[in-house]
Amino acid sequence: MRAIAAAMPEWQWHPQRIKPGYLLLDEGSARQDAGNAIRCLRHALRAARIARPFVNPLISDAPPPLPEELADASLNQVVAYVLDTEGDETADTHNIEQRQFRRFLPVLHLALALEQVLGRMAARIGAAPPLEVVMSDAEALGFALGTAQALEPKVCEIGRFKVRPETQIRLRLLGSTPPTPC
Repeated sequence: MRAIAAAMPEWQWHPQRIKPGYLLLDEGSARQDAGNAIRCLRHALRAARIARPFVNPLISDAPPPLPEELADASLNQVVAYVLDTEGDETADTHNIEQRQFRRFLPVLHLALALEQVLGRMAARIGAAPPLEVVMSDAEALGFALGTAQALEPKVCEIGRFKVRPETQIRLRLLGSTPPTPC
């Protein structure tokens, strides 16, 4: 692979199942990049857990995943609840809302879809699946993409999130029809 990359530098970053350029990174860079990616995914999934009580009423008849006393909760109250259920008493609620949750609004529909896929796979196999298993499962990825596309307009409908359709990061399979915009 190194010889091909040296002869054709653009090859290693050409769209492929796995871009060889990532395999050719030095060990320190790869470890740092992987750590950053895992941290970002963890924060995106936290944003999905925060958004779930506001999104659930739009997509199902099931009650939001909150205790009854938080039925009409504000975003700050839900952030505090999620942090409490994660056992993170040291995190600042306002900081999490502003620096983590709001940062993921353009991809919130994708985070919600990934959270659903992880939940479905965990229920099926009885434990949380490793991320590489999820990323290599074509059925799971197809479900995640379809779910994310269906959630795009739903996330825009939630006024307190202030997500404009033009700011959303949208993924499409070639030849698929996009959902109706908000």
